[in-house]
Amino acid sequence: MRKITTKDSAPEDQQASSTTTGDPIAIDIESSKPACCTSTGSERESDTLTADLVAVPKQGPCCTPPKKDKYCGPSHQPESRDSTLVPELAAVPKQSSCCTPPKKDKCCGPSRQQESRDSTLVADLAAVPKQSSCCTFPKTDNCCGPSHHQESRDFNITIDKDDTGNWKQACFQVHGMTCTGCENTLNAVLQAHPSIAGVKSNMFLSKSELSYDPAVLTTAGIIDIIRAAGFSAQLQHSATGNQACFLVTRQANDFDPEKDRSIVSSTLDTKGVVAVDVMDHLPGFLVDVAFDPDVTGTRDIALALRFQGFTVELAKNDGDDSKKSRTEMTRMRRLLIISVILVIPVVFLAFIFPYAGASEVMPDLSARNLALFLLTTPIQLYVGAPIYRGAWNGLILSRELNMDSLVVLSTSCAYFYSTSATIVAISSTRYQAPEVFFETSAILMTLITLGRYLQTLAKGRAVDALSKLKDLQSPTANLVILDSNGDEAIEKIESGYLQRRDIIKILPSERIPADGMVVRGTADVDESNMTGESVPVGKGISDEVMAGSINISGTLLVRVTRVQSESKLNDITRLVEEAQASRAPSQAFADKIAAWFTPFVIALGFTTYLVWLILGLQGKVDTTKYPSGVLALTFAVAVLVVSCPCAIALAVPTVIVVGTGVGARNGILVKDGGVFEDAAKVTHVVFDKTGTLTQGQFQVVDCLELGDADGHHSVYDLAAAAASNSEHPLSLAVASYCGERSSQSLYLEESTAYPGFGILCRAQGREVRVGKVTWAFEGIELSPDATDFLTRAYQLGRSTVAVSSNQTPLMLFALADGLRPEAAAVVSHLKAIGLQVRVISGDHQSAVDHIARQLGIDSTHAIGDCTPLDKLTRLTQLQAAGHLVAFCGDGTNDAPVLAQAQVGVALGAGTSGVAIATAKVVLLTNDLRGVAITIDLARQVMARIRVNFAWAFLYNLVVIPLAAGCFVPLMEDARIPPALAGLGELLSVMPVLAFALLLKRYHIPASLTTQK
Repeated sequence: MRKITTKDSAPEDQQASSTTTGDPIAIDIESSKPACCTSTGSERESDTLTADLVAVPKQGPCCTPPKKDKYCGPSHQPESRDSTLVPELAAVPKQSSCCTPPKKDKCCGPSRQQESRDSTLVADLAAVPKQSSCCTFPKTDNCCGPSHHQESRDFNITIDKDDTGNWKQACFQVHGMTCTGCENTLNAVLQAHPSIAGVKSNMFLSKSELSYDPAVLTTAGIIDIIRAAGFSAQLQHSATGNQACFLVTRQANDFDPEKDRSIVSSTLDTKGVVAVDVMDHLPGFLVDVAFDPDVTGTRDIALALRFQGFTVELAKNDGDDSKKSRTEMTRMRRLLIISVILVIPVVFLAFIFPYAGASEVMPDLSARNLALFLLTTPIQLYVGAPIYRGAWNGLILSRELNMDSLVVLSTSCAYFYSTSATIVAISSTRYQAPEVFFETSAILMTLITLGRYLQTLAKGRAVDALSKLKDLQSPTANLVILDSNGDEAIEKIESGYLQRRDIIKILPSERIPADGMVVRGTADVDESNMTGESVPVGKGISDEVMAGSINISGTLLVRVTRVQSESKLNDITRLVEEAQASRAPSQAFADKIAAWFTPFVIALGFTTYLVWLILGLQGKVDTTKYPSGVLALTFAVAVLVVSCPCAIALAVPTVIVVGTGVGARNGILVKDGGVFEDAAKVTHVVFDKTGTLTQGQFQVVDCLELGDADGHHSVYDLAAAAASNSEHPLSLAVASYCGERSSQSLYLEESTAYPGFGILCRAQGREVRVGKVTWAFEGIELSPDATDFLTRAYQLGRSTVAVSSNQTPLMLFALADGLRPEAAAVVSHLKAIGLQVRVISGDHQSAVDHIARQLGIDSTHAIGDCTPLDKLTRLTQLQAAGHLVAFCGDGTNDAPVLAQAQVGVALGAGTSGVAIATAKVVLLTNDLRGVAITIDLARQVMARIRVNFAWAFLYNLVVIPLAAGCFVPLMEDARIPPALAGLGELLSVMPVLAFALLLKRYHIPASLTTQK
């Protein structure tokens, strides 16, 4: 039995190095297989396609499960690209339903075949007949389930907990958030509930995420809380690779809640289903199912429930983001149209024909004033209703004053003053017909509605990058099945019902619905929407394809490896959405200013009223046109309306939203908005060498045998077996080189990886080391031949790998790796913009110096022979000296440094999962220019933010004194009329949004466009 474990540091001595810790994964690598998993040589015919259609009898097993101590999975050796590929096409027929389930000790899935590549494809199509399908799920230890060592991606059901018990996470689509004040109101309302925590709301995405205690609160109860705060909300149904939500219903007259709930629970109490949560959703249920995706999937679950007479659908969210955005714009447009229709005659009566309708319809009530009242009231009370609600909710629920408060206070002063003055004049003969300002409130409300409508349009454009990513998902897939005659057929299904190991057919011009591996055919695939690479990529057998990419030519059969909800496209979409919802550190400053701004403006408006009232009463200003109180009111209203905290509050998030979209368009995923601030301040850029500055495609160019294996196996057998257990590019190259020269496979008893050093194995009682020369030959005196070999390799800048056995040197390898073609241009660009570039690598110093010379990097800034801990120490020293560091790497051993750096950049599609998890920026391609583009984009993002802040402060600094009448003593007309003050929000916010949207025109620096 071979044991594989991983350690983080070098062994202290040989005794310690051979000891494993923790619970190692045991893998049986015996070559024997049960008959059901073995293909015969006759199945492989060159240049032909043979499909053995194996149908399962209606009530019989397809094969006998293999013994637990046998290995049925793919070969442990690296796949040969020149051998035959034998995939399994397993699917449930189009009209299949659950009849008699198979016996628990039998399998109903496809047999396992060894996979390899050739021009020939032999496909064993194993499927259930049309009238018989499996409604129970296979065990994980039989031939129907996954191989014993196969990793289940993302198979972790995580539930947030606090001291009171299990908490759940939920996401709601929330409409009605128009500014950051709305965000704060909603957050305050939700956080006030003792059973809700971790609330994060975002007005751009119209979403609110939170954790809640299901023992106290339901999602329906949360929706009621949100609606009570003045917003509309719908629950967002999330799906992952191991979790899905189903809408399960019956006809209303057949629905029995208690009985049906029991049926649903018992039906899903089967192998592969981890947890089931049944929630009422009349006339049926919402069923949230967590499952093992290597055993079952959404289609199997739906079939099992349909067999019980239920109507089953995947729960879908209420439309996509673009549709919801259009709904919001439609609502705003309707209010704007109503307001404009009513305000046009108001403008005519107030300004163009001011003396029209002067005749009185009753004492002290002219036809003009009556018409103004009737036209203005719907604008104030109907069109302005959302603004009134926003002001009320902000004041009562979150106890803060916002922009809505200013609008309500100012327009209400003008409207209710005019209304009350008119009523008083009519009801008493002591007062004459007053001067009214109905037109002021009407025009103000119309202009503010216009501004918010334009804001809605602009915000929709700001998040269109996210909408475009979501639009890349194909809604349907062509599932390969067996028809009633046993022939290969195609069934079009919702892509949400795809499961791992399904075979799907991709026709020309179709989008690929899920991540997978090509098992038949060749085609050119457009991946530009995913990676930013404009040149189509050729795909053939064993090549991976990504969901969202487009098949330009040719027809492909693809085995699904990651379903829709766990695809790279879904990961990219999620990262972009999280980044757009994140709050940059500078946002905290903007929020503080905006929080104090409104109370300050209200106090300033009241002060303005008092000052002008006193001046009027003392006769120091002209009161012939307006009485002192009315004159003071016009200045106060203008101050309240023209001031705008929204411009300050939106200065940061609008740019962050657009910036993350621009990054995604260029194949750069920024995980958090704060990364832009850090990247813009970076002073040092540190690169790993192998696989980062170089292509990571090593080839053995020289080798030296130093000893014999002393057994039935050659040195090549030992080296190939040991090196194949590492993912490091050097190990893979050695494994490939030795594998071609190996005479027979070798059984490894134990294998332990030491990041930064190499692989320690045990075979036939011998301790084998493959890795760095200083580690593999530790305590060994080198021969003159070995010394000469190493000297020559170091002079040529080549990397070296050593193999030893029981403290005996066996072999030395010299490997060469070329620079990435764009590396020189990237380093040159970074140095040109004032950044210091360094290289830190685990490779020997001579190889690092060789690369540094080629790239023009100072030799003092090129450090080799570094362990992962050494890299971390070097980086920490730079940070301690006050430098802001960006680090770019691609391997698991780079993860600690990626996490420590202010800006950690994980390079390329082949980057390890650990590196991606710890990095703050992920590059979707192996194009090193992404590092330079990230820094350049970050600088432009921060420049836009500074411009937005400058405009927001400059605007308020100029218009508030102007509205308050500070310049009237110098020039009588140097003021802002109250009716036009409503343009303030439009004039202040739209430039902020425009500056942000201009970032969408971002272009890669010219010094980088000539390299690829």
